[in-house]
Amino acid sequence: MIVLDSSDYLYFEAAGDGTLVRDLGTSTGSAKVQAYNGRARICLMKNGGSSVVVVRSQGLGTAFVTIEK
Repeated sequence: MIVLDSSDYLYFEAAGDGTLVRDLGTSTGSAKVQAYNGRARICLMKNGGSSVVVVRSQGLGTAFVTIEK
C-alpha cells in the first residue's frame, strides 16, 4: 500500500558485496531517508557482486531485498 502523505523516516542497511551510498546529506546518499509522497530512494554501489538491502521504519515490518550482480 502506498500512503502518499507519508513522511516517516526509513532506515537502510546493506550486507554483501555492495556498498550503500551514505553520509552525503542528499536524498539518495543517506542511510536515513525521509519519505516523500510515500516513497524513498537510495543508491547502492553493487561492486560486481550480490547484496541484501534492508529497510525498516517505526510501525512497519522490516523488508529485505536481494540484489543480484
